[in-house]
Order: sequence, then C-alpha cells, then structure tokens
Amino acid sequence: MPPRGRLATADIRDRLARRGSSACAVDRCFRPTHELSSWCKLHSLRNAKNGAPEQKAIRYPELAPFKEIASRWLSSNAGHPALALIYDDLDTISIKQH
Repeated sequence: MPPRGRLATADIRDRLARRGSSACAVDRCFRPTHELSSWCKLHSLRNAKNGAPEQKAIRYPELAPFKEIASRWLSSNAGHPALALIYDDLDTISIKQH
C-alpha cells in the first residue's frame, strides 16, 4: 500500500531529490521540470488546460469564422437524416442531465 499523508509528501520529496533537475521535455524549452512532470510548470499547465503541453488556448475570435461556416453548413443540410439523429441524441442527453 502506498504511503499517505505526510509519508506520501516525504516520499515525493525523496523521489524528486533522487531524480535531480532536468530540462523540460518540450523542444527548445530549457526550463527545469516541475515536480514529477516531464515538463516545466508552463507546459504542465498548458497540458492540464488545453490537452497538450505545446497547445496554446484557442480564443473566441479565432473560432468565429469556423462557427459561421458550421452554421451555414447546418442550415443548408437541415433536413439530412444524420443531422436529425444527432439532434435527437442531443435532446435525449440534455433531458437526462436536467
């Protein structure tokens, strides 16, 4: 059974001390790694927020043209049977959540 509480914290500190300092695993990033991660703190946070260490946040203005294209496509294909199935599934999911 793994240690818990203060013992776990001490165990992590021991592992960090044994591992030593190393550079971030992202190319051209020479910051030291963060805790037990392979990445520095910046890239660890990006991975947690955006799903990949090198992925920056996608801002709303960047999405606006794609939202317009998707809206036009959905409008022009409104009667398609596949879309009807998807809309029914989405309705079912939203009903279950409320």
